[in-house]
Amino acid sequence: MRRHFSKIARGFTLIEASVTTVILGVGFVAMLELFGTTTRQLRAADAMTAGAMLADHVREMTETLAFNDPQSGSLTFGRESSETTTTSIDDLDDFRTTGPGNAQTTFSPPVDSSRVSLTDFSSFRQTIRVEPVNPNNLNTVLTVGPFRALRVTVTVQKLTELNQWQTVHTVTFCRFE
Repeated sequence: MRRHFSKIARGFTLIEASVTTVILGVGFVAMLELFGTTTRQLRAADAMTAGAMLADHVREMTETLAFNDPQSGSLTFGRESSETTTTSIDDLDDFRTTGPGNAQTTFSPPVDSSRVSLTDFSSFRQTIRVEPVNPNNLNTVLTVGPFRALRVTVTVQKLTELNQWQTVHTVTFCRFE
């Protein structure tokens, strides 16, 4: 006697199930990689945004300062001996400290436009470099006064997990007498 088998719904074969598992696994690994990359980019964007804000604080702070020292005029370029604290800075060139290689001031933790320390940003620092430049050619640094133009460069750095300073934002602007 012959048996007739009716068509029965058949399941997946072992090969089909294996291929599906491999495809799903590759997709899952790609998704995890995407999450890791996105997290790193979000941290970098967050640091750049904070860096731009901290540089803007310095720009705002310098707008309220005199071009030349209120007491000595343009006779002294750099910080005067009586200006030893952040709050005693009264003109733009006071960010340039005296001595070789000390043409800049660093705030760590950074300060806001009122010169108040921002302790919540203790992993950041602001470096302010002030250079006298030729007003007709802002790329030419002058060594002999009188100075009519100053180039201010603000560099904001963040301390990385490897305990190294990484620049996250730099801005340069000029002030004229």
